[in-house]
Order: sequence, then C-alpha cells, then structure tokens
Amino acid sequence: MNVPTFTIAVFPFLKTSHPVQIGGYTFRSTSEVDALPADQAAAVREIADMLFLRDDLRIKSSSYAIVPFINIHSPNEHFYRLAFLRDALTCFYSAPNSPGGELFLTADEVSLVLFNADRVSMFLVRQTHHAELIPGAPELSPDQHGYVPGYYGVYNLKNHFWAARGSRLYGPRPHMTLVMAQDLYADLTYRIPPDHEFHLLFDLVDKPLTPFKNRLNTALHWFSVATAHDSTPHLSLLGLAIAFEALLRLPQAAKAERLVDAIALLLGRVERLDHWAAQFYAARSNVAHEGFASDHYFYIPAKTKGQQPEQRSGPLLIHGRLIFQLCLFAILVGAKLAERGGLRERFINNNERYEQICRIFDKSTDNPQACLLECAPVVAALELYRFAPGGPVQPASAISAIRRACIALLVAGTSVAEVLKKAIEKVAATKRSDSDLEQIEAIYQLHQLLQHEDLSTASAEDRVVTTLAEVAWTNLFDHYMRLRFAAEQTSAEAPGRT
Repeated sequence: MNVPTFTIAVFPFLKTSHPVQIGGYTFRSTSEVDALPADQAAAVREIADMLFLRDDLRIKSSSYAIVPFINIHSPNEHFYRLAFLRDALTCFYSAPNSPGGELFLTADEVSLVLFNADRVSMFLVRQTHHAELIPGAPELSPDQHGYVPGYYGVYNLKNHFWAARGSRLYGPRPHMTLVMAQDLYADLTYRIPPDHEFHLLFDLVDKPLTPFKNRLNTALHWFSVATAHDSTPHLSLLGLAIAFEALLRLPQAAKAERLVDAIALLLGRVERLDHWAAQFYAARSNVAHEGFASDHYFYIPAKTKGQQPEQRSGPLLIHGRLIFQLCLFAILVGAKLAERGGLRERFINNNERYEQICRIFDKSTDNPQACLLECAPVVAALELYRFAPGGPVQPASAISAIRRACIALLVAGTSVAEVLKKAIEKVAATKRSDSDLEQIEAIYQLHQLLQHEDLSTASAEDRVVTTLAEVAWTNLFDHYMRLRFAAEQTSAEAPGRT
C-alpha cells in the first residue's frame, strides 16, 4: 500500500488569478495543474469537479495548495498552521464592504477544506438507505472489500467527510455566493501596501508556535466566529468580546475597566472610545448572563450629566470589528519592534542558550541536519552576546552543547577539510566521564585549526558547528587556563611527593 505524501488544501470560494505565497504555502488556481506531478494533477482536477456553489452550479476555479501529508486523525504542525492561516484570511477579508459595515466576505466564504487521496467505503459515498442516485451520476466499481478510489477530508478543520468521483461538495450554508472583486493574488499583492500590518500577520503562519502566536490564534478564531454568516448578533458580540479578552489578555476581574485601559494604551485616548468600550462590555455581559442584549447600538454620550443618551451612532459590533483589527495591528507592530531590537534575547543569558542547544538535540536524534539548522539562531545569539555582561557560563553546559553539535554534524555529513573533520571527531569522542581539561583540550585544538581554515563555502550546518566551537572556546578559555595551571602545578610538585 502506498504511503500518502501530500494533502490538498482548498479554499473553494476564493479564486486567484496567479500563484500567491501565503505563510510558506503556494496557492494556485485549480485551473492550473500542468506543473504538478501526474498524481497530484489528477487529484486536483477530480476535486475541482466536486466543488459546487449551489444546485447544479459548479465553481469554475478555486484556490489550492499542495502541502505535506496531514493525518486528519492525528493533526500535525501543518494542520494548525493552516488553521491559523484560515483565521488570518478571515480577519483580512472581514473589512467592511460599505460605510454601512457589511463584511466584504464572511467566515463562510473563507472556508478551508483538506483532502487526502484514499480508498473509501462505497457505503460512505453512495448511501442507499432512503436516498436515490440521480440519473447521470458516474458509476463506481468497488473492489472485493467494497472500497473505491476517493478522498477522506475535513471541512473547516472540524467536519469530516468522504468523497469519490462524481461527489458534490457544497458550502456551509444553502445559498452561497461568490464576490466578483475577490482575487487572492491581487488582494494580497496590490490591494494592500507592502508595509501593511496584515503582512506581519501572514508572516506568523509558518513561524513556530509560541505563547504569543497561540494567543493571536485564539483571538483570531473567536473573531472568525463573530464574522460567520449564521452567527446571530448576540453570538457575534460574545465571540468578539472573547476575541478581545484573548488578544488583550484581560484578567478575570474588572474586564470592562481593563478593556478601556488596554485599548487606550494601544490606540490612544480617542474621543468616545471609552464610552464604546463600556457599552460594548455591558452588552457582552447581558448576552453572557441573560442570553441576549436588548440593544446592540452605540449611543453618543449625553451632553448633560445624568441625562440618558438618545442619539445612536452605528452598531457596537461594527465599531468593535474595526477596533479589534486596529488593536491587532498595534500589537503586531509592537512585537516586530521588539523582535527587531532583540528584546527577548536580552533577557536570556549564555548559559541558558547552551542548555537550549542541548535540549534541541535531546528532543530528536532522527534528523541531525534539522537539529543543527534549528540551533542556528541560538548560536547566532551566542556569538552576538558572547561578551555581554551576564551570569557565568557553566563549563559542563558549553562542553555538552559543542559535543552534541559535533556528533550531529558527523552523522549529517560535513564538507570541511579532513584535518578539521578529525578535530571535530575528537570533540565528538569525548565523554562526560573525561576530565574538563581533556574535553576542553579537544575544543581548543578545534579552535586552533579554525584560525587557518577558509569556511566561506562551508554549508550552513558546518557554520553552526564552527561558530559554536569559537564561541564556546571564548566562554571556556578562563576555565581552561585555570585547569592547565593547576595541572602544571601538580606536575611540578609530583617528584617532591614521591
């Protein structure tokens, strides 16, 4: 049985005129399959034939990407990356389509479907109980076990389904529509400036999961709930409130006051913004505790103290969606500034970095090349901050890190000169049971050789190890000299004790 190697991710109701890169994935039109391998092209064509708008209206083209295989029963990193991507696109396309606040696209139009080519049961794709096959449907020829070639999929990352040739896949609501002006390539390439904050959001898609990304992921998910077509005003308002709470990390107590303070800190003291926040949270509390809010409008504060406000100025929800996006942009820009300034690295000392390198090699020994590349930014930070004041480096941490890196490089393969390779082998051959002097002596010899080697054409993996050896020697130099001096003193005194 062939092991599946790819999954097809499809946005049925989003078209694209040209290939477009989003979060490390390339999305193309389902009408463009010529550059694909034969099996992938055939699968995309067959899937495209299943995508229907409603009734007998087949969608002319959709956007798809070929991604590494995702076991839908045991989701991997790509599953969660695509979930983040879908919510980010939902946020992007939720821009108001008119001054009245109608969404350009709802979350339904940004539906995402994952397909895995598989053999599926005939009874799953052609159920016969109290149903009849319409004339003209293609015939399927099951094997002796009752299986036919088809697809196992998941709709919007939660609804599982099975399909085969001739199946029809409709949208999440009975009357789906397509927006003429929508074009994934044009929208992301020309219709927003290159420096727009949405690009910062899409850049996060292929980044590793961190507490910050997880927080945004939660907030975007609930924002998507607030933009779904079938979401009632009450549910949308509650979903948006949860999105704010996740985005701004509001505490359990005094959320209304903290919401005002957090938004004001991000967006400034905009006139009437505090009144909107207070009214929005009051409506949110009504929905949460009573099941509904009697009024969804923002009321302009009365000019006279104690007088009830009477003038309305748009729904709370419409203002709230814009405020959420602006707060999101402010947080993304702040995170980018912190990253650019290396703020996170300044709170980490070099001993922690050596321990982090050890953990990288501990968690996986199957792919030493990937481990070395994962260590690259940590080694770069070690090099940058090697002379920065901070806590002392424990020799055992530095020695262990360079030894593991040398072992990984030898397994992955190295292109350095033979004499340098032998020095790396010597470091890799040291043991924790050896004395510190013996272990550091091997690192010293590697350091000495590196002074005379041209590494301009070395591989990225080679540079990780050679840079780490240089930095480790810097941190171990004082300890090495003390050990050597002690050893020489002991050696000089030895004849007298005999």
